Amino acid sequence: MDAVRLPKEIYFTFRVMQNEQPDIHILGHWSYPAKNVKTIYVIANTQSVELFVNGKSHGVNSQPANGYVFAFPDVEFAPGSLKSHRKERRQVSGAGGTDHGRPAGAIKLTLIAGPDGLQADGQDAAPD
Repeated sequence: MDAVRLPKEIYFTFRVMQNEQPDIHILGHWSYPAKNVKTIYVIANTQSVELFVNGKSHGVNSQPANGYVFAFPDVEFAPGSLKSHRKERRQVSGAGGTDHGRPAGAIKLTLIAGPDGLQADGQDAAPD
């Protein structure tokens, strides 16, 4: 978990690796600048995984590194959805991510300090 108790990517990786049931997770996010090309990594406990960008297949990988990590190189970002599916004994499961569009532009933080100012003691906060 991170500082605000959200699970990190390693949590989902170990969840898939230790799960006796079919499981899958796409590492990272799907919000990049236009024309960004990268390798997409999918963690799955199966023999093959298929990756889809906006419903179009980007291929099937049946050679995982370390038994769980399926790499899909040269995937160009396109606004929309990124999904992966795996098939095992007629069971199909999937994971996905969605581009959330343009950022709102800015985040405004307002500092609320105690009577002694900021102490850097882990107790200070800056709510929005």
